[in-house]
Amino acid sequence: TRCSTKLGDNKPEFAIDPTSSRCFKSNEEKNPWFRLDLGSARTIRSVEITTAPGYPIKNGYVVLNGATCASGVEIPADTTKEVACAGEATDHDIEVHMDGKDKKLGICTFRVSLDPEDEDAQDIVEEIEDLSAAEDDEEASVAQQLADEAADREEGCEFGGSNGGVCADES
Repeated sequence: TRCSTKLGDNKPEFAIDPTSSRCFKSNEEKNPWFRLDLGSARTIRSVEITTAPGYPIKNGYVVLNGATCASGVEIPADTTKEVACAGEATDHDIEVHMDGKDKKLGICTFRVSLDPEDEDAQDIVEEIEDLSAAEDDEEASVAQQLADEAADREEGCEFGGSNGGVCADES
């Protein structure tokens, strides 16, 4: 990710990090922009942008392969909006721009929706689904273990203690 400028330590990476509670913010400047490198050519359907509090996008536009694919983008501050921008990102980049003097750009979330026909996109979706399923299985296993431990505690069992997880009525 790259940007025209950043305000303090409000890095552009914050806009694509789902674990971050922070947002990318530019300095007040002329024509601020944000750019995401997709890593390889991708077929894009749309982008979802969540603006930072106090940072509306007014008269913004989205650029794909150096050409505008969405113009007149208006997103109020602290709001999420999906912006249609279909095409192949052959140069690997997708950008958000705002024209004008004394403008500032703030993005908390920037998600790219890939065309399901994009073979690489399908591989990525399958990897994400596999990871999600593994996390769900692990969460279910942990939840079941906690429920079992709670039930055993009610029955006078102790886990990790001196009796090694043996129930009191079994000794």
